[in-house]
Amino acid sequence: MAHYYGHVTGFTAKPEDIRRSGYMFDTNNPEELKKWSRWMKLNGITMVLFFIILGGIWFTFMASLAGYTARSVYAMELPSGWKIAVVISEIFGKVWGPIGFSLFGLVIIAALFDSQFSIYDGIARQFTDSFYVEHPKASEKRPYRFWYFIALTFLVAYGICAIPLGTPYFIWLIANWLGQAAQAYITILMLAINLKFLPKPIRPKWYHLLINIIWIVVLIGYFIIWTVMEPPRLGI
Repeated sequence: MAHYYGHVTGFTAKPEDIRRSGYMFDTNNPEELKKWSRWMKLNGITMVLFFIILGGIWFTFMASLAGYTARSVYAMELPSGWKIAVVISEIFGKVWGPIGFSLFGLVIIAALFDSQFSIYDGIARQFTDSFYVEHPKASEKRPYRFWYFIALTFLVAYGICAIPLGTPYFIWLIANWLGQAAQAYITILMLAINLKFLPKPIRPKWYHLLINIIWIVVLIGYFIIWTVMEPPRLGI
């Protein structure tokens, strides 16, 4: 679907036009509704496969299995705090050899990169979208990517300045801690927007609402428990 919209291109490519408004297809056209249904099914399969099965269940199971095996079988001392991100691949190397070490090392690198990139890119897009939509007279003088890279440069510069603090784990931890509350808040907003603005044929069904409500309760509950039991602290 992203193929039909403008993209944030690099400096070597021509800037593409980014819409300031959304697009709505004809919900009274059966053929268009079939396309929508197929896209939603593909989206659901992708979410279940990559986010729930591979990114959630598989990663959690393998990490837990490695930790249990290392402690129970190999009597290894398990690290805590930021050292987990580095040592966990060594645990896999001890248990499953060089292949396990290399494989999980790549997984850890991808996970850490994804965590920081989503923060940089997500926040930069939020600021750019807000400025681009709310202030069209000022923003139309430059393409979308110009304002995006200004926001991204500021965030990257801030990240570089934060390196001397020597607390990468704390920064990562507090970002995920706040992300729990933000995800619940965003989910509530998305449900409200979908129910208010989408035509009736493509509004979320009752089971979609139920799943999201349960998810919101889980996020808020986890955030409260995390805040009360073990809030992020500097110097961990």
